[in-house]
Amino acid sequence: TSRLITGREIKALAAPRRAGDPSRLVADAAKAREILGWNPKITELKDIVQSSWEWYQRNPSGYADASRNSI
Repeated sequence: TSRLITGREIKALAAPRRAGDPSRLVADAAKAREILGWNPKITELKDIVQSSWEWYQRNPSGYADASRNSI
């Protein structure tokens, strides 16, 4: 997904899990929704990556740029 959206090669190294690493990661906003009444604005991975990539392009130095380029 990230490679397709950015058009860049993103190197990845496949390696065995380290001690303490979870066997899988799952993102679920159900508890935040239930307790806080919060709902994510963006739910699809491709849209999350696209939004992050667009932000990064506007702010290549990270948050140092963000205060000058806020939406």
